[in-house]
Amino acid sequence: MIFNGIERCEVLQLAENKEIELSLAQLLIKKSVYWYEHHSGPVKAPKHSKHIYSLYEQYTIEKTRTKRNDWSINFGSNTFYISNAVSRCQSTLIEFLDGAEQGNSEGIEKIKEALCTNVRQSVGNQRGDEYNLYPTNYQNHMIFGATSISVNEFIECILLECKIFKKPQLSEICYVCGKKFGNKRELNYHQQATHFRR
Repeated sequence: MIFNGIERCEVLQLAENKEIELSLAQLLIKKSVYWYEHHSGPVKAPKHSKHIYSLYEQYTIEKTRTKRNDWSINFGSNTFYISNAVSRCQSTLIEFLDGAEQGNSEGIEKIKEALCTNVRQSVGNQRGDEYNLYPTNYQNHMIFGATSISVNEFIECILLECKIFKKPQLSEICYVCGKKFGNKRELNYHQQATHFRR
């Protein structure tokens, strides 16, 4: 079975009743948000996790709950709905897990593709309407001005939380030529030197 020891309860705990813990929302943002236009190339921007907020809390004085279904973060005029992304990914994982238990095992790449779609559907415009599929670049980053979210690293973090993977792999592959690298630094150097020379 493709799920490599996964327990259903670990997937269910991601978003119990469609609510996720603030700590999980913060972890996902710390692991996946970048200063994309940095002079050294894309660099992690973990402090963005301090800007996560609850849509509900904007209109109430209740600030004590750490488990919510509306954790969000703004990037310019766009909003990334973290809780929606996690809840959608949870539904996808449960669907694939159900299929695997019935003998219909899908390849892990198919699961990752579905999870990427879940994340890209969780961005809202300035009116709050979610995009059908927010665009990504060659590295599978959703770009918001100088900031980006690595869709691959977002889903790697979710898969790690469910113990599907012991170690993330996606970020070490060049999405232009498919070549594999031992770490992100080597990957970034390769992409800058080979594909994006100025």
